[in-house]
Amino acid sequence: DMFLDESILFKNRNKYPTLRIEEDESELSVNFSDVEEVQEASVEYVFDLFAQAKPGDEVLLPAEKITLPNLRLDKPLTIRGVPGTLLEIENGPIVLEMKQEYINDVIIICECIISYQNHSESLSLEAPSTGALFLICNDTRAEFRDCQISSKVDLSTKDLCFSMNTGRGQSSSLEYRSSLMIKSCIISGFYEVLNCGVNSSVVVEKSVFSQCKNHGIKLENPRAFRMTQSRIEKARKCAVTVKWRKLAEEPNYRSQLKSVEIDSSELYSCGEYGILIRGEEECQYNLDITINKNKINSNQKDGFTIRSIAISSLEFTNNTVINNQGSSVSLHKVHYWNSDCPKFEITRCKLSYSVMGYGVLCYDTIVTFDANEVMYNHLGGIYIW
Repeated sequence: DMFLDESILFKNRNKYPTLRIEEDESELSVNFSDVEEVQEASVEYVFDLFAQAKPGDEVLLPAEKITLPNLRLDKPLTIRGVPGTLLEIENGPIVLEMKQEYINDVIIICECIISYQNHSESLSLEAPSTGALFLICNDTRAEFRDCQISSKVDLSTKDLCFSMNTGRGQSSSLEYRSSLMIKSCIISGFYEVLNCGVNSSVVVEKSVFSQCKNHGIKLENPRAFRMTQSRIEKARKCAVTVKWRKLAEEPNYRSQLKSVEIDSSELYSCGEYGILIRGEEECQYNLDITINKNKINSNQKDGFTIRSIAISSLEFTNNTVINNQGSSVSLHKVHYWNSDCPKFEITRCKLSYSVMGYGVLCYDTIVTFDANEVMYNHLGGIYIW
């Protein structure tokens, strides 16, 4: 398996060498010659690792338990764990805010086990920086690969794993274009894994998000969102929710191409919708939505819902949507946005076994149905009104 049990990881922790940073005029190097038996790396030692690293360097974390109160990264680095690395963040956040001269570079965190503990008395989404493990700001590009990240805070705490383009005046600004890639990660126990503001770009690949106390992924006016070969399970509300609202800052914003793509993924056993995409006051955007080859099962409301928005295209193809409490698919006032050849289609899908709804519920929407299997739904197959 990608991740080992902690007891295995720490069984022989003292066999791993601690790292010594040696710096000369030309490069930063890591020396493994001295082996020290250290149970827990000191905060000062770890901070020195990052302080001495030069832009573009790879920082290898020691095979120890590392406890940090918070951290700020403002230069491109690759931070890599080794077998036995356990990074424990108390309160946080880890702020990723790239300096202007490095905005075309990326911060990479990979092969780490990360645990989040927040001892603040109260956290609120009104100030998400206080409740975020990773706070991604401004024009920062970040990648997380092969990590296991979990939250150990109280069940009533609104802790976010990733907060991007939110807070500090960024939540409604088009000025910032942060991006985040999550690949081959297992993330569990947070209030929300992703809470991303306007103009964010997010890619999720081959990852698992589970046991979220609110939504799994919550986005607002994203520039681009793509999830593929991933799974979101047992979120208390929606697996994925995307809200679109009218923005007055930039007249051309509506015409700029945006995309939401969910492919070959599983979204199931959530307390509300599998996928919810909704507009505010029937807003209009040049938006392409592609939902393909997914399994959207056993959610407590509709499997897939779009409401009150005008978009460029909708392709809902080859999906299996079964055993949801509400309708398998619900389209409510989904209109065309300035398109001569609109493409709104539901094709080759299995839309069945809705416990209290329809296979398809379609209100004030024009859509093409082709080659679908719609059966055993409580209220009926396809209801158009």
